[in-house]
Amino acid sequence: PYYMFRYNPSAAGDYSYIVEVYLNGSKKIQTLEGTFKCSDSNVVSHGNIKVSANKMTFEFEDGTSYLAVGQNVCWYTSSERRYNDYRLWFTKMKNNNCNFARVWLAAWGYSLFWADPYDYSTRLDEAYELDKLFSLAEEYGIYLDLSFFQHGMFSKTVNPIWPNDDPNKQTYISKYGKNPFSNIVSSPGLFFTDNECKKLTKNYLTYISSRYGYSNNLMSYELFNEVDWVEEYDTTTGTAWHDEMAKHLNKVNYNSHMVTSSVKGDGFYNGVMNLFKLDSISYVSVHNYGTKNYATYIPRKVTEGFGIFKKPIMYQEVGYNGNGGSQQIAADPSDITLHQELWAGLMSSGATGMNWWWDSWIEPNNSYSMFKAPGILAKQMDLSGDIKFLYNNSISKNSNTKVTSLGYGFNNRAYVYLFNTDYSVSSGNKSTTTNYSLSGLDSGTYTVKLMNTTTGEIIEEKQVTAVSGKITISSLSFTNDLVLIINKK
Repeated sequence: PYYMFRYNPSAAGDYSYIVEVYLNGSKKIQTLEGTFKCSDSNVVSHGNIKVSANKMTFEFEDGTSYLAVGQNVCWYTSSERRYNDYRLWFTKMKNNNCNFARVWLAAWGYSLFWADPYDYSTRLDEAYELDKLFSLAEEYGIYLDLSFFQHGMFSKTVNPIWPNDDPNKQTYISKYGKNPFSNIVSSPGLFFTDNECKKLTKNYLTYISSRYGYSNNLMSYELFNEVDWVEEYDTTTGTAWHDEMAKHLNKVNYNSHMVTSSVKGDGFYNGVMNLFKLDSISYVSVHNYGTKNYATYIPRKVTEGFGIFKKPIMYQEVGYNGNGGSQQIAADPSDITLHQELWAGLMSSGATGMNWWWDSWIEPNNSYSMFKAPGILAKQMDLSGDIKFLYNNSISKNSNTKVTSLGYGFNNRAYVYLFNTDYSVSSGNKSTTTNYSLSGLDSGTYTVKLMNTTTGEIIEEKQVTAVSGKITISSLSFTNDLVLIINKK
């Protein structure tokens, strides 16, 4: 029966407002004026998340580093518990130092256009649930990537909810009804070029941004999940659609949140990747399943991708098994690939690789503890300043060729992840010893803390001296992997 407005002031003080209501965008029919007072808050806010000055990672508006640790929790799984599913997941995530979650506006969840793209009134219960989800995110310190559209909405073969003639592919349609945009255009490829569809999409982006853009816990908007699963997606018209929608979203984007989209693979030279070259897209979001050794895979691909796009590369969906949570548990009962994707992502792109199957793997297998140690380090890392990426270069060296180093170096500090390249889901534990050297440091004495990558505990502390800008740490013995936190005294 009425509209409400959310406003997130950046400073305490007295405010005045004027609300003008127009009919069909031209005739002013109402004006409301008023004032309010904003008091100082007890909550410390760092502002919104943005791409760092180094273009590789993320930071808050005040310059504080943000390193994303978390997972996909794209929809609630119980129609009775609804947003209370998130209270359960967010509680366990916070207790294990997570600060990121990816959420879909899905047909079976928070999509507001699904019943009628012209009228959201029958889906406002979902908006109310999403309101509560944002409140939970703020309460638990979780930052959200919010995805507008998903591949199945516009696919006839992959999780299809677009009308098709195959009786074996009617499951989603029978559950949720067909995509209402199919009443406007005859085929899903036309969605990206049809003016009416684009008008309705812009209206949707405007509404979501207006309703939820107030929140500093909104990390980014994701225009499309795995857009290249849409059979009729054309890279030329699709890239143009992304640019038009991202520019519109950036124009109406209350609080200037980042904008991205995502694809199903990580072949950076594929034409579908052209959308990430757009200035209107903030960072690159890719997915990968089926890799046995993420510790060696993710940093190599992040290095490749950054060289092309000069933007953060975020692996927002990863997993050894893409067929279901129970299959993932059976294939990797010790969560070796989860451990690897968390550490490799955190130490090469500033964001852990984000697992899928939160409801059928992480929750029933109680795998939350795997996030604990990466989250501990994420809270300590300061990535501001002149950063050096410590992957396969001359300033970061190991005496053991089986050991590779990742991480971030600065003139007076470094965060280093050492791992045995033979350690994978098929090999089991690998013990090793290496000498490690790091160059490019200021002269002086440094404290080196050795962190256990499973518990996050400091297992040893050493004092070393930089000679001609180089330190050497001898006889580092560990099983599988080890973190070094290096700070000048």
